[in-house]
Amino acid sequence: MVEIAWFGQTRITSLRNFVTFRNFVRYWPDPDAADVLAWSDGSDFLWSVRQKQLPGGFAGSGLAPIRIDLDGKITALPEFHHPAGPLEGLAWVGGSGLALGMFGGRGYAYQPRRGDDSFTLAILDGAQGKILEVLPIYDVPGLNKSDGPIRVERGTATLLPDGRVRSVLQISAWRKSVEWWLLWTQGETPTLWPIPHPREDDHNYLDMSPDGSKLLVLRELPASAFYNACAPGGAAAPSPVTGPLAEYYDLNTRKLIWQTSATVTANWLQRGSPVISPDGRHALLDLPGSDCKRPIGVIELTSGRIVQRLSHLPVNQHHPRYGFTAGGEAWVALGRAVIRYSGK
Repeated sequence: MVEIAWFGQTRITSLRNFVTFRNFVRYWPDPDAADVLAWSDGSDFLWSVRQKQLPGGFAGSGLAPIRIDLDGKITALPEFHHPAGPLEGLAWVGGSGLALGMFGGRGYAYQPRRGDDSFTLAILDGAQGKILEVLPIYDVPGLNKSDGPIRVERGTATLLPDGRVRSVLQISAWRKSVEWWLLWTQGETPTLWPIPHPREDDHNYLDMSPDGSKLLVLRELPASAFYNACAPGGAAAPSPVTGPLAEYYDLNTRKLIWQTSATVTANWLQRGSPVISPDGRHALLDLPGSDCKRPIGVIELTSGRIVQRLSHLPVNQHHPRYGFTAGGEAWVALGRAVIRYSGK
């Protein structure tokens, strides 16, 4: 069964951040980046953040956690402060107010420029305004200041069955030719894992299984030349490229469980992160398309087999939105409509 739900215009609120993206994504502002929003456990309000912005797009403050009620009322939550610098990145984990945070590291976003080029990761309790645990980035075994500035490229986090936060961040060092996955579990020593991909394939979207034991990785798979068949006067079509599309890893053994491949026949910008279902059985991911459309695939996580293709998005849609409800129903956002899929 498919149900289409329309968003009423008065319910739309823009919370985009053009300064620090609010999450853990590369260096420069991205106006298409997703906002930091998360439903509370009771689905009666949203966790979010806000930030003062100065003329010219510079930051006037760090991120300040807020809650947004269903009627639109905004309530300020306790702010976080740390010697490493302002709160520059935040990702809510679950619905109780726990979050992964980053203090400092984005001094370039301020005017005058701040000197905090390194940063400290933290596990936060947004409801109570408490810093539960901190991790200065150069305290990670295997990282040194001689490596140069450390950048976070991608990341994902989840709550373990015992209530602790586990995160995987894809990081790079300015003076190194290697990138790592940084695995950090609350209460444990962080570990580095060299990414088993070529350096040019370094912008992988990630998601973690609900129990924190597996990592789903979306690989970069571009065609060999820029080509947009949907644009008038486009260049000649590139040669098809076949390669790995997605991989599933065991975080405990660091072994590859499966890899699935695909063929790209036209220019394809991977913009969507993979999303694993609440029961950990399936995932949604962005697939190469054709005829100016790009499908969202349903992949079976035990085998890596693509078992279904959902609504075809416009091929040039940036950052497609899709996911699962708490009950496991898949949804895909198409413009101002949301299509929900239920049943077999």
